[in-house]
Formats: sequence, structure tokens, C-alpha cells
Amino acid sequence: MSDETPAGANPADRLAAHRWPRGTSGNPGGRPRGGGLTALIRRRLDETHNGKTIAEILVDALIKGAAQGKHQHLKELLDRVEGKVADRVQVGEPGEGLVINVVRRSDAAARAGAERTERVELPPGSKVVVGECWETA
Repeated sequence: MSDETPAGANPADRLAAHRWPRGTSGNPGGRPRGGGLTALIRRRLDETHNGKTIAEILVDALIKGAAQGKHQHLKELLDRVEGKVADRVQVGEPGEGLVINVVRRSDAAARAGAERTERVELPPGSKVVVGECWETA
């Protein structure tokens, strides 16, 4: 069999006989369940060591690190307990142009209750993207 293909021909055409027929999957059963890294981690977290589960040991270490002032430990603990701080977006009234106030909080600012607001103003008639289509502000 020659590795050369005629000019203008698709080199992949020589593999056409080896392709799966249309409507047939090469992996009909799909990926096996329970065999991934997450499943392994979940099983290991339930194991015990010195009378405590691995999960309990990790939680204790996370709390200890947060109490010592380790930023990543504190951030992870607060995100797990309080939930991550989300950005808020406000959009102005129809007919008055488009005013967007984006309120952002950093992790440190969230603990202090501080916010940073960015104001973006577009004049009436501006074209904006909403989802997949263009609309006039």
C-alpha cells in the first residue's frame, strides 16, 4: 500500500474501510462507573487511621491551618461553609441606554464587607450582545 495520495484527495479517505458505521458506537457501554479518581478519593476518605476517618483528619488540618492564619486554608473553609461570594450585575431600565454596575468582592474584602463597583454606561442605540443575538440598548 502506498503512503502517497493523489493531488486534491483527502488523505483520510484511505481509512474509510476502518471507520465505525454510522449510528454505531465504538464504546457502547461508555466509561465504566466508579473507576475514576473521584471514586478512589471518596473510598479513601472513608478509611480510618488512628480511630478517625481520613476525612475527619483533613477537616481538622484545614481548621487548624485557618486558625493559624494560612490564607488558602481560611479561603477554602469559608467557601465551604459560607459559599463562594458571587458577582452581582445590575442592568438599567429599558429606553435609558444601558447601565451595568458590576459589584466585585475579593476574598479579603468579602470578610470586611467591602465592595468594588465598576460602572459601565452605553448610550441609547448601542448594539449589545444578549445571549446569541444582537439587541439595541
